[in-house]
Order: sequence, then structure tokens, then C-alpha cells
Amino acid sequence: MKELRLNLKPLLRKAFLITKKDITGSEDRMTGSGKKQVGSRRALFGAKGFEFEKFREFVPGDDAEKIDWIASLRAQKMLVRVYSEEQNKDIIFFLDVSSSMSYSSHGKLKNEYAAELVATLCFALADSGDNIGLVMFTDHIINVVPPAAGKQQFMRIVRELTNPTYYEGNFDLGKSISQLMRFEKKSAVIVIVSDFIGLKPDWEHMFNTLASPQYEVIGIMVRDPMDNQFPEGHYIGQIVIADPFSNDQLLMDPNRIAKKYKNYNEEEIDKIKNVFRKSKSGFLMLYTDELFMDKVARLFGKT
Repeated sequence: MKELRLNLKPLLRKAFLITKKDITGSEDRMTGSGKKQVGSRRALFGAKGFEFEKFREFVPGDDAEKIDWIASLRAQKMLVRVYSEEQNKDIIFFLDVSSSMSYSSHGKLKNEYAAELVATLCFALADSGDNIGLVMFTDHIINVVPPAAGKQQFMRIVRELTNPTYYEGNFDLGKSISQLMRFEKKSAVIVIVSDFIGLKPDWEHMFNTLASPQYEVIGIMVRDPMDNQFPEGHYIGQIVIADPFSNDQLLMDPNRIAKKYKNYNEEEIDKIKNVFRKSKSGFLMLYTDELFMDKVARLFGKT
């Protein structure tokens, strides 16, 4: 791939405005150490965020919804649950840079869109205290930015995202997940960014292995509108299409297969969504002709 055209400036400006406030709307919030924290993985990803620490006796002014009635009956006094904020985790952006991502029907390549998305999320999380890393893969892992915190890490990730030598290649999500788990052995949030095109039969098994208590998994499917359906009445006669992972070509009439093509892709997307749903993993679908910041903003609860 010769060049990636990323337009980050307006995205980062909007990301700053979103992360300027926490999920409750206050400008900054204090961590347990007294340090100001702007934005967090909890606000961004809707992750669990808090874990049970202990019970304490109910006092006037407490939220009645926090009362644990079973524990209260056992203790013969009103008890509320006390939670502590989770420790910071590694956040790994697991980015598909295979050949099918180098496609666009309207000007913005999927890999450009995905790179802008990852860069924007890294910027939003740069002050969260979490360690942020990047793993780029095709049919194997080809580049790793080990997790670290802060703005310098964000700049390093942007440099790697804009390096065209990492892009293009075959696709094997299952094999790449296996390699990822050998690399990232401690608890982490794994954000898979891919078009999920060209999945091999064993991918679901490897994904379910990844989606264990050790890892929080979030899938972000990035697709071009043409990945899912052909525009009706747009084509006259036959066209030649090419397999992004080989040199194979096929002569076809889009108007004759449009319905089957659409139905097939809808079924495949539903299968992928169900895999994430069954594993209680997060899932977000984006198209390259839409502004992803609007959906990211909703994750922050700011729209």
C-alpha cells in the first residue's frame, strides 16, 4: 500500500470536547489518589468499571437501590454494597490491516476509516491512566505497540497507523487471536476492529477462548456500504470483481445476484453479532460513509 490519508485534526478536536466531561457531566473527576482524570475506559466502552468491595450499614441519604436485602436479612440490619473502581487495565486495539480493508466505493478506504477510529479512541483514552496498545494483524500479527499510558503513547500509535508498509495481506482472525493471547497474558480490554470478511471456520472457537473472564472483548465492524449490498439499478451489464486475498477474478451481473448477495451478507453479519452476544462481548457496527464520532459520543452519553 502506497499511502494512507488520515484526517485526524477535526476528529481529535471533537474527541477532546467529548472526553472533557465525565459520564456524569462534571468537568474533571478525582481519582482515589487525588489526581484529576479526564475520560476513562469505563465511560468510553461501558465496561463494568466497579467491583464489589464490602458491605456497610445503611445510613440516611444512601441510595436505597444499593441495599442488599439478602445480606441485610442475614445480618438483621440494613446493609448496602460498597464498590471500588477497577484497577487500570491494558487496552489493546486489535486492528485488521488485511487486503479486504483496502477497499472503498466512495473515497474513504476501510483501513483509513479504521485507523482514524483507533487514533481517535486512543486520544480519548490518553489521560485515563490505562495502558493503551496497538496490535496490527492480517493472517498473523505483523506489528505490536506494547501498552503504555500518556500522550507520547498516542503519538507513537499514530506513527504506526500511518505507516503503509504494515497494510495488505491475507486474513486469519483465529490464528491472530491465538498469537495475541500468547502476547497479552494479563487482564485486558481487547478491541477488535475489522470488516470480518473472509472468516475461517475455526474463528469462532478461538474467539470464544479469547472472550474469557480474563479479557473484556469489544468488536467494531467497519464496512463499506458495498460490502453488504449492490445499489439497485446502478449497473448495466456485467462487471469484473476480484478476490482481495488472491488474484482470482469473476465476471458477473450484479443486478441478477443483488438479492442473494444482500441476503448472504445479512446472514453472515447476524452470525457474527450472535457470537459476540453469546459471549457477552460488546459489538458496534460502522459504515465508512457515516461519521463514527456520533456513535462514539453516544458511548460517552454526551448526545
